[in-house]
Amino acid sequence: MRFGLAAWAGWLSAVVGWCLPGLAALPGASDWVTVYSRSGQFIVHSLHPTAPSLAVVSPASTSKLIWLQPDPLAVSGERIKASLLAELGLPDRWRGKIQLNITPRIRPVLFPTAAAVRFTDGWQYSLRLPQEIEGTALVRGLVHALLSELAGRTPGPNAPEIPFWLVEGLTGEILSRVGPDPLAKPNTVTGKYGNALGLLQGTASDRQLARESREFLDRFTSRPILSFEELSLPSNAQLSGAALEHYRMCCQVFFASLQRLPGGRQALVAMLEQLPRHLNWQTAFLSAFRSQFSGMLDVEKWWALTTQRVTVTAKGFTLSPEAALRWLADLIQITVEVQETRDAPLIRRTLTLQTVVTEWDFAGQPPVLSERIRQLRALAGALPPEVKPLAAEYANTLQAYLEQRGRAGLQPTLPGLAQANLSDALRTAVSTLDALDRRRDEIWARLRQNDLTRANAGEAPSTARR
Repeated sequence: MRFGLAAWAGWLSAVVGWCLPGLAALPGASDWVTVYSRSGQFIVHSLHPTAPSLAVVSPASTSKLIWLQPDPLAVSGERIKASLLAELGLPDRWRGKIQLNITPRIRPVLFPTAAAVRFTDGWQYSLRLPQEIEGTALVRGLVHALLSELAGRTPGPNAPEIPFWLVEGLTGEILSRVGPDPLAKPNTVTGKYGNALGLLQGTASDRQLARESREFLDRFTSRPILSFEELSLPSNAQLSGAALEHYRMCCQVFFASLQRLPGGRQALVAMLEQLPRHLNWQTAFLSAFRSQFSGMLDVEKWWALTTQRVTVTAKGFTLSPEAALRWLADLIQITVEVQETRDAPLIRRTLTLQTVVTEWDFAGQPPVLSERIRQLRALAGALPPEVKPLAAEYANTLQAYLEQRGRAGLQPTLPGLAQANLSDALRTAVSTLDALDRRRDEIWARLRQNDLTRANAGEAPSTARR
């Protein structure tokens, strides 16, 4: 019996040894390859290691699809994270690890979604990715995972609801920074990635409001910008094909416009931090942007005005003088929330540029005034001849004030001279702005007089011909 058992065991061992290479090739029996990114946040799992660049050629991918390999995917994760943090103005202080699982058997998907799992040491996030995937879908999935990790750092009773427009807007922004191909490629000679492993290569270009490149403007001449409701609750038809690309561009416009509000970037980060404490993203949004919007109706009105300006710029329209003066009046005013006493409620007030220049602390002036300068110059192409020079002079006055005020603050060894320069900058800015306001009132009065004259003559007023 002992001899029989020994013989049987030897035969079984030989059979297993003969079958072992085949078993190792099966997905369930092989050991997964694990690759860590530079910062350690991304952990990539794959059935196969990265193919050496000189030995094995990766399988040819189909149109618009990229073939995922563990090492390039880890680098791509770091590149996309660097770009996302740059958009939000945040340092890299990650807490939750993100597991990226390359799974050959699943089909390509447009919207990879990260699943959150709580462990004793915090949250971890898992993202299943097919072997082949579109570059935009890869960025979209990594953006969702990164935003989930950012929001999950704040304790709260609810799972954070990441708004879809934020994922799409950031996806578009990151594609603008990283490029159309977010997947890092190994060097064709060495198979390595160089000293800047995982870092964002190059510097981001200085982009206009809502990335008002010719690509955006051309698209918005043929298709209208989506409403706030359509951005918040996109339909299935908006999330496929060319409609999805249009939706992403509209989300970029929305994200960039929020970013450029006074304190907008900080408010976006605050919204992410507050998501676990709210049942939906809308209440977290209003809480973070309370100095800008008192309710969703204010958001819709602001977005309608923003899209109108972009559309006018895209289509090359020229505003009527009355409409141009109304837009100009909106740009030379600042709406803020003030609290007169510690226990008093917040009150929304509209301030003039002169009040901002003379009463605000200078540290808070450059972001607000620089945004107004940019908006005034962006609007110039749609202004009629009666108003265009006025808008340009407002922008030039604010620009000259910021430059002179900045130079006055760089003379610590000459306090008397610095104070004199400071007083001169304030006096010049206020007097010039007052003169521009008087010119604006004169233009408005003249237009009203012309309308009255037309009305007496039986003609339609100019305000009806916009």
